[in-house]
Amino acid sequence: ELNTWGCMPHPFGNDVRLRQRILSFLGEEALPRIVNLTTPLFSSGLGGRPELVASGVILQVAAARLLITASHVATDWPGFAIVASDKLSIVAGHWTTLRTIGSEPGTTADKADISIIRLEPELADRIPRREILQLTDVDWDSPVIGRDPFLLSGYPERRNRGGLRADTFRARAYTLLLHDANEVLYAAVGADPVASAVLPFEPSEVWTIDGQVTAPNLQGISGGGLWRIPINDGPLGNTRLAAIAVEQHPKGRHRHVLATRIRGILRAIHDLHPDLRAALELAYRSSVG
Repeated sequence: ELNTWGCMPHPFGNDVRLRQRILSFLGEEALPRIVNLTTPLFSSGLGGRPELVASGVILQVAAARLLITASHVATDWPGFAIVASDKLSIVAGHWTTLRTIGSEPGTTADKADISIIRLEPELADRIPRREILQLTDVDWDSPVIGRDPFLLSGYPERRNRGGLRADTFRARAYTLLLHDANEVLYAAVGADPVASAVLPFEPSEVWTIDGQVTAPNLQGISGGGLWRIPINDGPLGNTRLAAIAVEQHPKGRHRHVLATRIRGILRAIHDLHPDLRAALELAYRSSVG
């Protein structure tokens, strides 16, 4: 069960026409596709009952399918499961962790905070194609600071507590529409705009078509996708995955969501998996014409 929540924070909250245009597009076209491409991650709770704890995306490169999430997710829950063929299946294998050079895992200096695992073929083959991200769904463009809105999609942990009913878990996906930060905020939080995306986030100032609301606690959205909406350089239908969410900072002077851009993740996959390099290089050449 996928309950989506399309929201719009300031400055779009004051632009009714633009807000309605984007939210109408999201509701009719983009949200169903994006939510399908957002993978809930489960861990065993009390008594072995599954609990939804985080989010991720599954990317297909050639014949391989790779699960991408935030590295603190893989560290906090080293054994978790995903849904395949309508059943929970344990993810097994070796995680590759990406960190900011010179940083320690789990520290604020680590702006990358990404883990990748190549799914075993038996598990990968049972995941429906509609839930698999293709390289044509990836945003290969170089970032332009402060220009675009982004859609963040994931599964807040608190909103999914008690989702298990009998033998069925009703997972509730949420989406938030945010806007890229300016250069001042990137500098203030110490983020490199080539490697990271920074999105101002004030939980009490989120807008829907019906008015202002308070956003949910985003814990659990870590590992979810951040999708760029090209309102300035193309049709809205070209919405593609631009980054993976890794941190939320809802308090303090600079409240924001931090994400790791997909271009750096793809470069790491290229370096780590020689058998996937040809497919990645072909997809990149096709994207740049």
